[in-house]
Amino acid sequence: MKLHSTRLWIFVFIQSVICQDLILEGIIKKSILLPCSSSKPPPLEVFWRDKNSTNVLNINEGKPDLESQDKSYKDRVSWSETEFKRKNFSIILENLSKEDNGNFECIVFSGDDGGTKTKIKLEVMNSASCVSSSRLVLQTLVLSALSLIIYF
Repeated sequence: MKLHSTRLWIFVFIQSVICQDLILEGIIKKSILLPCSSSKPPPLEVFWRDKNSTNVLNINEGKPDLESQDKSYKDRVSWSETEFKRKNFSIILENLSKEDNGNFECIVFSGDDGGTKTKIKLEVMNSASCVSSSRLVLQTLVLSALSLIIYF
């Protein structure tokens, strides 16, 4: 009797930043995670910007700079400094409104390089749909898996 084995090989190529164009769907008055990770060496500077190039949050060497943050984002953006140390620069945007519709960018600079961007399109809706919930779960799983690959 001959046994056949099947091997599945999965190759993941990751550049210095997970650079994807993501489409995320949020719900009015709820919160949403805007993902951004890096494998670049320190020192790092990170700049979160919205569709109008407004300062959502600046992160300098792992510390948020709240003085330069635009007033429309004050008390609406949260983060984890512990995660910053792990090069996870994701933020949570709270109390979503229709004005939050549009593009967001996370720009990561390290030393003298030109920087890399993660682009996110945020679509804010009045209520959740089954399709959007499924897509959000899938995106969260993919980003979590990629984060594990980066850290291990």
